[in-house]
Formats: sequence, C-alpha cells, structure tokens
Amino acid sequence: MELALLLLFLALHPLAAIGLRKGTGVEDFVVAGRSSRPGLVALSLLATMLGASAVIGTASLASRYGWVAFVWLGAGVLGLSLLALLVHRVPFEKSLSLPDMLGKAGGSTVKWVSALVILPAWVGIVGAQLSAAGRLGAPFADAPFFVVAGAATLAIGSYVVVAGQRGVMRTDRSQIFLLLFLLLVLLVGLQGNDVAPSAPSSPTEDLPPSLFFDILLGAGFAYFIGPDIYSRLFTLPTPEARRRTLLFAAGGLLVAAFLVTAVGVLSIPYLAPGEGDSLLILVPTKLWGPWGGRIISLGVLAAVLSSADTCLLTAATILSVDVLNSRRTRTVRVSAVVLALVSLAIALWFGDVIKTLLLAYTLYTCGLAVPMVSALFLHRPLPA
Repeated sequence: MELALLLLFLALHPLAAIGLRKGTGVEDFVVAGRSSRPGLVALSLLATMLGASAVIGTASLASRYGWVAFVWLGAGVLGLSLLALLVHRVPFEKSLSLPDMLGKAGGSTVKWVSALVILPAWVGIVGAQLSAAGRLGAPFADAPFFVVAGAATLAIGSYVVVAGQRGVMRTDRSQIFLLLFLLLVLLVGLQGNDVAPSAPSSPTEDLPPSLFFDILLGAGFAYFIGPDIYSRLFTLPTPEARRRTLLFAAGGLLVAAFLVTAVGVLSIPYLAPGEGDSLLILVPTKLWGPWGGRIISLGVLAAVLSSADTCLLTAATILSVDVLNSRRTRTVRVSAVVLALVSLAIALWFGDVIKTLLLAYTLYTCGLAVPMVSALFLHRPLPA
C-alpha cells in the first residue's frame, strides 16, 4: 500500500496537465505564448528554485552550522532582487532560451559556449534530482531505488512532452504549496514535540569563511543568471511584469529560506553525526513514526520534481533550438524524451550524484558569469 501511494502521487503530476490549452507553435510550447501572469509565474519560479539542492542542502547545512546556513537561499534572494533592478536591460523579445538570447545580444561565440556548458550540466542536474527522488522512496516500504527513479522520470517526462511550459508551471503551483505547508507542519512539530532529544541542541561546527563566500557568490550568481530563472521570464509579456515576478519570487524565497533553515536548526538535537543530509526524512519519523516520514518525504519529492521538470524542458529547448537549430515543437519533445532517458541512466549508474549539484552550478557560474553579464546587461558582444 505504501509503494502504491507513492506511485499514485507521481501519477498525479502528468494527470494535472490533461486538458490544458495546447497551442500548435513552438512559442506556445516552450514559453507559454508569452502571456503568463506575474503572480502565477512567481509561484512556479519559487517551486523551481526550491529543489533538492536548495531544500535538502540548506537544511543539512543548518543542522551542522546553525542559522548561518541561511546564506544559501539568502544569496538567491539577493540575486533575484538584483535581477529585478536590471531586468529592463535584458532583450527577451523573440528568444526561446538563454543561449538563444545570448546569441542575439552577444554574438555566436557566447551562444555556442553557453549552450555547450549549460546542456550537459543541466542533464546532470536532472539526473541528480532523479537520484534524490529514488532515495525519497526509501520510507515507502523500502521501495526499490530504480522503480521510484524510473517512475519519477516517466511522470515528469510525460507532462513535459505533452504540455511543455504550461504543464510545468501548472504542476509547480501545487508542488510549492505542498512543500511549504509540510515544512510549516514540521517546524510546528519540532517546537511542540515531546520526544527526548538525543544530542546537543546547538551546532558544534562553524561554517568556514571560504565556504560561506563560495555559497554566497556561487548561489547568488546562479539565481542572477540561471537558465531556469530566465525560462520563466520568457513567458511574461513586458519588462514590468518580469520585474514584479522577480520581486514576488524574492519575497517568497525569503519566507522559504527562514522555514528551511529553522527546520534544520531545530532538528539538531534529534540527529546523530552524519545524518544531516537525511534529516527531512529521519526527524519526521522520530517525531510521528513511519507515516510522518512518508508524508514529509512527499513534500520533499514535490520539490525535487519541480526542479527536475524545469531543467529537463530547459535542456531540451537548448538542444533543439541552439544545438540542432530547430524551432519545431516536435524536435523539442523528442529532445525531452532523449534527455530524460539520459538523465535516468546517470541517476541509475552513479546513484549518489546529488553532491554534483553545487559543483555544476559553480562551474556554470565561473564559466559564463562574465560573458553573460557583458552581453545581457552591458550589451557588449564578445568577438566571434
């Protein structure tokens, strides 16, 4: 019954895309016809940002270092706020992807370089999210890793291929509400529980200054120039709508940052050394028994799926539009199927690829920060 519940939860995601209005052009499929509303896009953007790396990573850091772990998502708030101030300078019109826009603003060199950096990194990130999904099946009667990872791949691949950006944004809205609600429930439970703590109630380590600044700069720039951020901004019709969306998303991320960090800090007394990466499953299980862990794991799984689907659509669009030079909806759909299978293979082959997430973002930021800022905000093309 537990495994059936998990598979039913995954099956609800593609079902949510059934009945959506579907256009025939690639713009409708990839950027939702550029007719979305700021509030709804902000919710989708927030769901995308609160993926496995953000939620699990921040909570784990907080269980080791305390409130200073707020820097991970706090850097995202700063990145979004800075982008809101400068977004009017970015030429979004008629572009379908970040490399596509960079090519128009900065020349063919930066287009190809960005596409060849983003594509493999984002496929690896989807693989990492699928790996996290597979591990989140553990509380459900020891569900086999490959079964849950495969079911998650089938779920997100289905609605990405069927409904494109509209399907991604529709599922994001329900995913973000579920995640925030369950985090709030866990936070309240940690404050009012009667379980005897098994460890000291304060962090025993100090966050190294070098790691603090690595997170601040790496994560901050990822939110400032991240392909998934821009994939949502492409769906909006005007610069003012983009600015409002970014400000709404920054405010929501600030609230989420507090919730996730607080959960990590309050979980410290209930964790043994080395259990921080699994605290979002272990702590609810200690508080409320096996079903507590299962229910909270569904919220974390929703966060994983909300990032995986966006990364998959982003990578498929880049492969089709920028690498294969095709602006056909069918090509984007086929690309999504191929990349979903490649991502699943990565998850099954490497298993624990979740640790590659921060590395992927760091390499992306270091490799593209200067040329992207130059092209998008200073309007200075790189030499061909």
